[in-house]
Amino acid sequence: MASLERSDLSVHIAAQAVEGTVNATPAFKIIRGTSGIVQSTPTYVTSNEVITDGQAAQQVQDRRESTLTREFDVTKETISLFNEVIHGTQSDNSAVASTAIAATATGFTVPAATATALSVGDWFGMSGFANSALNIRYKLASKTATTLTTTEAPADTETAGASVVLTSLKTSSDQTKTLRTIQNRITDLSKTGNINYETYLDCFASVGSLTVDKSGIVTGSMEFKIPTPLDGTAAITGQTDLAKDVSPVVSAVNNIGAFYENGVNSKCNIQTMSIEFNNNYEGDGGAAGCIDEKFGRGAITVSGSVTARTVKANSSIWRDKNRNGTTQALAIEFKWGDDWAIMEVTNALISSHEFTDGDIVVANSMEYSASGADETGKTFQIFSSF
Repeated sequence: MASLERSDLSVHIAAQAVEGTVNATPAFKIIRGTSGIVQSTPTYVTSNEVITDGQAAQQVQDRRESTLTREFDVTKETISLFNEVIHGTQSDNSAVASTAIAATATGFTVPAATATALSVGDWFGMSGFANSALNIRYKLASKTATTLTTTEAPADTETAGASVVLTSLKTSSDQTKTLRTIQNRITDLSKTGNINYETYLDCFASVGSLTVDKSGIVTGSMEFKIPTPLDGTAAITGQTDLAKDVSPVVSAVNNIGAFYENGVNSKCNIQTMSIEFNNNYEGDGGAAGCIDEKFGRGAITVSGSVTARTVKANSSIWRDKNRNGTTQALAIEFKWGDDWAIMEVTNALISSHEFTDGDIVVANSMEYSASGADETGKTFQIFSSF
């Protein structure tokens, strides 16, 4: 008999409009991953009854606890799901193609509507300039009615005339929980259609993390709260499947555009970075006669690690930031051809620092934690072209 293999286990996710109710025709999409399915196991408690026949006490089934931690190689799908982790709502602040955009020594001149749509601290991408060196990502430092001043000046100036597109889809850390229906699918030849379906309602993303090393695949994980299991092992009537995301897996060498500090390209000074966003949900333990559990959200925490080169010209800069309590914005840029995304920790405090010891080349090894930035009022932001 054939043994069950990893490829026989998959996790699928669907939109859910109303708490406690499956959508009429739920459309599921597989969550790409390297491991992790919903683990749903009842607990058992031992009866306190006095046993007079010398046998063991009765075992009684109690609350069923369900968890999902999905590990993955980072793809474009990760960006979409991370928007849910940070409980934000994506807004599209992009502008239609315009021949009235010019690159200046400090930023760009743009139509008034374009400037109005953006806020200080926003990232945006430019495309369409004749000089391809201008077609990159920028962070907005300040603006007037028709000018954008960026944290890094454009590589060159270019007068208006080319058909230029400004792209900026933005999600900021907030309080909007996105409900999902999640479904395990497990090959089981004894079931109808040879698949065992396990469906869970009212699910939501609670923790997300990713790690960019010096080389190799960029990896991450995501934890979902799974409050309400549905009875049965059959597919939901009317359910369909959406196409799987097929974007390339992110490589640290090929798909990381840059690390940024305060909106300025570190030019490989920052070598590695990790991010963990945690909503710090706590369950109430359920209620007698009910199978579901309710969750309360604590204060979010955003933390991670950073490794940076140490150069003799300014070897103490990171150590001094740690000692002086200096905060900065730290960002990672991801690229897939013309598509891009930037994850930014807006107000990171270097909470620990040490010089690596025992290596010929000394690096800064650091941990950070974050709080809301004065500029944006947000702790974490995601910008993308999609």
